[in-house]
Amino acid sequence: MAYPVQGLFLPKKFFTTSGSALSSVSPLNAYDAALVKAGISQCNLVY
Repeated sequence: MAYPVQGLFLPKKFFTTSGSALSSVSPLNAYDAALVKAGISQCNLVY
């Protein structure tokens, strides 16, 4: 049984990608570099 949903964003499409990186400065720098390698550094991430 489907329930009606109002006011919520329900995605109809998604994609996956991957990237990895290391940083001697901080984990956040490694995360940022991995996003750049994956080609999604300018995208809004939804979790």
